[in-house]
Parts: sequence; structure tokens; C-alpha cells
Amino acid sequence: MNKIVVMIVCFVLWLQANPIFTDIINEVQTDTILGQKFELHHPCSLIYDIPLINTQVNTPGDLIAYIDTNIILDTCAYAAIDTSMLSGSFFLQPDSGYLWVYRSDYFGDDVYYPCSGYYFTLPPPEGTSLSRYYCRLSYYWSYLFDWYFDFTPTPGAANDDYPGCFISGHVYFNGSPAENAQVISICNESVVSPGPFYIYDTTYTDTAGYYEFDSLLPARYYIGANIPPNSIGDLSPKLFSLSPLTNFNLYVTGIIYSRLDQLPDHSATVFRNGIVIKFARIADNIKIYDINGRIIRSYSNCQEIVWSGDDQQRKKVGKGVYFVKAFDASQSTSYKIVLME
Repeated sequence: MNKIVVMIVCFVLWLQANPIFTDIINEVQTDTILGQKFELHHPCSLIYDIPLINTQVNTPGDLIAYIDTNIILDTCAYAAIDTSMLSGSFFLQPDSGYLWVYRSDYFGDDVYYPCSGYYFTLPPPEGTSLSRYYCRLSYYWSYLFDWYFDFTPTPGAANDDYPGCFISGHVYFNGSPAENAQVISICNESVVSPGPFYIYDTTYTDTAGYYEFDSLLPARYYIGANIPPNSIGDLSPKLFSLSPLTNFNLYVTGIIYSRLDQLPDHSATVFRNGIVIKFARIADNIKIYDINGRIIRSYSNCQEIVWSGDDQQRKKVGKGVYFVKAFDASQSTSYKIVLME
């Protein structure tokens, strides 16, 4: 047992002393007229520079080349590599192929096109490049990544033309298209700086019940539809710029009530310091969940609660969608809250 523990500790120490970084390929240009090239980006989490000489480069047909130029990739910097900097055989197929790079003790990365799965790519058209977009998440050195077509390639510099992601669909109420239904989109990730992209947005359906959102981040989004007092929502798959998500439809069922006091089982009153949620009778348990299913607050044996947007430790929670569920042995009912701030 002690031997196993020692081996695990030694392996962890070896990884810390010999990090192998991925996500270093930043741009790929397959155009034979403009010249084939690729760009490497220094991972900013690495505090030392990377020598690129002798980096192995593999392309389709078992072709192998090596960077033979003495290039130093500085922290957070970019380096464009073309055929003049390579020794060996190198060719990026224009319609379907891959690029694989490896530098011993430093990094290993690849990109395939077309590809669908962890990421989504397509072969870049002539005059464009297949470029990577990334933005930092709030937890330590974690990022959202996506690939897109850059129609003004920028080898050797930061990519700057990312268009964002798109999602659309229809809202139906009791089987019929719902006109002027409110639809919200909420990003499922905590992003440090979203830039021009939406982490929260609201729109309304047209006469055919159609809605759409664009300029979204490459993440999963909660999409919800509201036809008071009825609502429904779902978490989308991960979005990709090169694969717009369409037909993400929402089906709302229920009865439209003209007055709040007609609600059969619950009602809510918003005031300055919180929200009062009252149910028709005493519930054994009332719980507040976030969209990931995590319990935020719990109450027991009560008919009315006052929630001020905090968790069980009285710490404020972030804005987003939360669900209030009341239940006992014979019945359960739920209520949705959108916390704006």
C-alpha cells in the first residue's frame, strides 16, 4: 500500500515538473494559393518561454516535418509557422485532414477537420483560416473553446473575428404556435469577461412562435419560455459557431389565468428585499434549486417562505434561473424564479 502511495505522489510531482500543454494550435490555413501555415499560441498559464525548434508536425498521409527555425514562443505570444520553417514533408489537405504538433516536455495538440464531438470544425474555405476562439472562465485557468472561419486571417496575432453561436426554435402552447411568448437564454458557465457576447438575453416569439438568439458563447444555455403563469425550459447542448443549433423547440402546456389570485396552488409577491412565495396549504418540504439541480435553500412544514436570493449559509447567489419545489407525501408543485440581480 505504501509503495502505491509513493508511486502516485511521484507521478503527480513528475506531471508538475513536466507539464504537457494542449490547446496550443490557434489557427490553420489550408489555402495553397495564399500559402499553407499554422499558428501556435503560448498558454498563458505557463510562466516560461517555449523553444519551438524540433517541434514535430504531422499531417495526413503519415507526413512528418520538424520546425527547423530557432523560434522562441514567449508567454501569451503567437507564432506563425509556414513551409519555410519546416524540414520534412508537410501538406494540409484542403477538404479533410488534420494537424498534429508535439514538442517533447512542452506540448501536444491536434485539430481535425471536419470533426464533431468535443469540438466542431469544418474545412476552411479558400482565403480563410480555421481559427480558435477562447474566453476564460471564473475558475482557475479554465476556458471555453470554439473554432470558426476567419475571413481576415491573422497568423502571428490574436484572433479577433469570432461571430459567436446561434440557437433558434419554436415555442408551442398546448400544441399551437405561441405568439409573443417571452423566451430567455442564460449561459450555464461563469465567464470572467464575455465581451460582446450574451450570457443572459430575452426575446419574444413572432406570429409563428419562432425565436432566435445569436452572439452567444460556446457553452450550454438554459432556454426558457414563459406564458404566464405557465413556463418551461431546457438546457441546450454545447453550442458551436460552425454548427448553428436550430429546432430547439419548447412545448408549454397549461391554462392562461387572467388574475394572479386565480392560480390554483401558489403565488409570488416581489418586494424590495426579496420574494414571498405562498402555497395553497402547508407543505412538508420546500426546496430552492439552481438549474443544475443543486439545493440552494431548504424549508420544512410551512406554507409561505420569504427568499432574499441567498443560500443555506445566507450567502448571496448569482443571477439566473431558480426553481422552488413544494411537496409532501401526496402532491408536489414547482415555481420558477428568474433572479435578475
